[in-house]
Amino acid sequence: MSNPTPAPKPIRLLTVCSANIARSPYLERRLQHDLDAAAPSTFLVDSAGTHSFGPPRRMASGTRERLARAGMSSENFRSAVISATHVRDVDLVITMTEQHRRDVLAEYPSVFDRIFTVGEMEIIAAQAPTGASARAKISAAQTMRPAIRGRHTLLDVDDPYGHGDAEFDAMARRLDAASALITAWITSPTG
Repeated sequence: MSNPTPAPKPIRLLTVCSANIARSPYLERRLQHDLDAAAPSTFLVDSAGTHSFGPPRRMASGTRERLARAGMSSENFRSAVISATHVRDVDLVITMTEQHRRDVLAEYPSVFDRIFTVGEMEIIAAQAPTGASARAKISAAQTMRPAIRGRHTLLDVDDPYGHGDAEFDAMARRLDAASALITAWITSPTG
């Protein structure tokens, strides 16, 4: 009698913003939705914030509204501050800004070769070759960093929290487009 082949370990992604109530949870849910549609049961997406702003909270109402409009749930979410548990075994960390990237690296330098801003990931996903496994693509992304480092501040995702509908709409449009690019790149066929 042969043993069944164990399921492959999911590829873990972490999205990070300041308080983990607007941008990073939106991208978490959007990426998980898009990745599940393209490659079911292959990816596990989580999110965290760089700072604590009190006890765990629900997503910002503007984020919840945009997720609902897109047919995604904001249920069972509570904000979290990034911890060693978040970065242990993570394959890719995506931050909303260059400052978030610096904050995470100051605390967890071990993720240096796996952390990128959303803007960097948009460039990498649009320019990187396809045809390798998702983990190989993530590893290869590091080699593209020198060519894109100078453009990072123009690529930050603005924080809509405390602002109006227009800022939340802009965040959702930007992160929807980023998720589509990242999903197409990371799930493209190998071979």
